[in-house]
Amino acid sequence: LSAEAEQIYLAQRLEGGLAGAAFAQGVILLDGSDSRFRWEEVDGARDPGLVPFEEQPRALRTDYVFNANDSFWVPSAEFQLSGDYSVLHGEQNVPLSMRTRQNAAVLSDANPLQLAGPDGNWTADELRTAAFDNTAGTARLLREKVVELCRFVPLVEVDELLAADGTVALPAEAVDLTAACDVLSAWDGRFDLSSSGALLWREVLARFDASAFTSAGPLFDVAFDPAQPYTTPGGFTVDGTAILQALARGVQTLVTGGFAVDSTLGTAQFTERSGERIPLHGGTNSEGVTNVVSWSDSGSSTEPAPTRGDVVAPGGALRGNGHPVNFGTSFVLVVDYTAENVQASAILTYGQTGLRDSPLFGAQTVRFSEKNWRTVAFTDEQILADPGLSEVTVSQP
Repeated sequence: LSAEAEQIYLAQRLEGGLAGAAFAQGVILLDGSDSRFRWEEVDGARDPGLVPFEEQPRALRTDYVFNANDSFWVPSAEFQLSGDYSVLHGEQNVPLSMRTRQNAAVLSDANPLQLAGPDGNWTADELRTAAFDNTAGTARLLREKVVELCRFVPLVEVDELLAADGTVALPAEAVDLTAACDVLSAWDGRFDLSSSGALLWREVLARFDASAFTSAGPLFDVAFDPAQPYTTPGGFTVDGTAILQALARGVQTLVTGGFAVDSTLGTAQFTERSGERIPLHGGTNSEGVTNVVSWSDSGSSTEPAPTRGDVVAPGGALRGNGHPVNFGTSFVLVVDYTAENVQASAILTYGQTGLRDSPLFGAQTVRFSEKNWRTVAFTDEQILADPGLSEVTVSQP
């Protein structure tokens, strides 16, 4: 876009309306009837209307870079990108998602989570473990303080909560948080199948809007600072009232939905492959899990997907059938070039065949559930030694 068009768009976005609403969903909406929004044709671009490579944000590194579906300006915990880039590439000096912050913590040269081992240098095994570590960045930042808070205030009064049809979704009562506190205290902060505490934590966080994760307020005390994008917003809120209310609602929601407060993630989060219910590990972007699995209403496949029940309570995350998954982590690959031969392992979570009666249809989804990686690089010697090897010669006249 021209500089003029960018300024017009930014002004429209600030005014709200369609441009502002679209941007809130991660979409840039331009007025196609306004000729000022025509694509610019710039020398050096691969095709008319594209940005030349030299004008795109980019980084060449010998350690690592990452992107977690966030703005380009944070490709690493070691540095940021800044420059006069098109707004179509994303914004600069804006708060990061919880998932991006967790990626930075996982990959940081400082190795704060110790996932790269004591030497800080990644092996293939360490990287495979990190890919499905499933630690929630929000739990890393807030869990201990939340436990302290509910230990101090174990009984919380909540008002009656009505459903959209006027019926009582959650009753007015004094909710005892003692058991919930015990669950969160024992929880390791991970969204694994066996994690007891992940379901409860999800219900707590569901009661906060997006701004609570990117600014000081009901969760954090310290406001976002562009000079410290990976650690801010930070600190624990000075007023824990909203957190206590959310925890009480979380307890009510789980019980109303038929789950114990200490239920594991694997009892509720699942997908379906040809009628087979497969429990899945992983979390959401807002929870700060790098291995994202979730629900998307924007289906991109003709493949039948699991159905999704109604929410148990307004403002909550739990559905009548738990947490069905149809979106998220898809193709995962780890490649190691340090050995004599390339070592590679992968999982295509939804599988590679469309034949629903094939034993392979759900096989890789099960592998994903089990964190059971497939070896995908073989030497000629290994291929020839395979007892199941068969050869087919294809010729063309």
